[in-house]
Amino acid sequence: MPQVCRNINQIKICMETGNTVLLLNLENLYESLYDALNQYYVYFGGVRYVDLGLGTHRVKCPVHQDFRYYFASFLFTNH
Repeated sequence: MPQVCRNINQIKICMETGNTVLLLNLENLYESLYDALNQYYVYFGGVRYVDLGLGTHRVKCPVHQDFRYYFASFLFTNH
């Protein structure tokens, strides 16, 4: 769980500052990023926000207009 918290915090900082994020094989974060991945934004005072969650804890995070994310997932199988 500590690594999940660190990853979510790093993504939160990128959202606030407008940096781009590549989520590579990080399916364990998708639940926490559900609203962001589905673009469920709310606007207050002209600022875009999204909910981030860890378990039952939710926090509204401001989303910079330049923020982008990409995600990729690879399935490896043994033959």
